Amino acid sequence: MKRTAVTLAMILLPLLLSAQGIGDRELRRLVEDVRLLRSADESVYEDVFRRMEADLSWTPMNETGPLQSSECPPSERIGRFKLNRILSRADAGRKYVSAHGNMLNGEDARYNYSLYERSVRGNSEVTYRFKGREGSQTFVLVPFESGNALSAVLEAEGMEPVPFVADGDLLVAEFSSSELSRDRVLSITVTNSSAAGLSFVLLNHNAGRR
Repeated sequence: MKRTAVTLAMILLPLLLSAQGIGDRELRRLVEDVRLLRSADESVYEDVFRRMEADLSWTPMNETGPLQSSECPPSERIGRFKLNRILSRADAGRKYVSAHGNMLNGEDARYNYSLYERSVRGNSEVTYRFKGREGSQTFVLVPFESGNALSAVLEAEGMEPVPFVADGDLLVAEFSSSELSRDRVLSITVTNSSAAGLSFVLLNHNAGRR
């Protein structure tokens, strides 16, 4: 039992340390739940689902839109978090009006956080566009597979691009600007330099929410 506890601590410690680089507590908690979904254990999915259902701070980042040609179709066998299944169930199970239809994350004043799982084919890139964000932003990319095959850039119309920076197993980009208004479009481009398709989760802390 003691050996098991020591082994578990050795596994979790680097994950917890890398998450300390993210200043927001709720965002760190969401990142840790995403990491847990790298496991194929159904009980882990159910535990994460229950926490997500009880947490009223987030909404699905479904504004990333439909599957793009540079993304991996569901039939392609790649490692996946299966996060969106949990988000859909948790959002539908909340005891108030869910966020869907025209009420997407950046345009819905009830939420400061959003997250969604996406993918990118090998040797390809994919771009997602957002609106409704204002002020300080933190975006976190959590790859399913560890390594440095993924890179990403955050851009806003008329402003200098912000590259995502490695933070342990994460990629993080922060955009602190009073010039960022709700009608200015943000975009994130994710590049996969490996030959194999990769899945990842994008998370956003929109601190400029009114």
